[in-house]
Amino acid sequence: MPEGAIGRQTGSPQVLLLSDKESGVGALLSGTRTQGPVRGSGDPDLQMEYVSNETPVTAGQFVFTSGQDRIFPKDLPVGTVVSVKPGVHSPFQEIAIRPAAHLDQLEEVLVLLTRKDFSTSFNPAAAAASAQAVPAFGAPSAVTPAASAPAAAPTGAPAAASAPAVAAPAAASAKALENNR
Repeated sequence: MPEGAIGRQTGSPQVLLLSDKESGVGALLSGTRTQGPVRGSGDPDLQMEYVSNETPVTAGQFVFTSGQDRIFPKDLPVGTVVSVKPGVHSPFQEIAIRPAAHLDQLEEVLVLLTRKDFSTSFNPAAAAASAQAVPAFGAPSAVTPAASAPAAAPTGAPAAASAPAVAAPAAASAKALENNR
């Protein structure tokens, strides 16, 4: 199963990480299902915005994609709340989130070519059919051209300019690629 959302594809083979200041994702808090955008700050932790001071938020709460941004499918892990402070001069809380994926240790990512609801059980064959492996940070790819060919995408579903990317354990993505050959 993917570790979590990491960013979106801005061009081949570049991925804009969630921690980048220009990045963001529609998200929701577990339990309350309160929605708000999560943005990168340039630091390792992310910031969740526009959550009212009256909304109960606690450290340790999980944050998932909401699907409302129409980039990421609903319920991908985004991270875990690590700190919450009431807004001093604002009606909104300051919420810091530790990303679910280890953004500083990526080797390969999966780029989702179609927008479908995310299944919580990882199916390598299905992942290979709807995802394309892309090396992180322009590292040399171990993916064969046949495994990463656009023909793996469903008919009529070309890769979008801002396709979401998710981190997957290297063994799982390698197995998915082998099943796609």
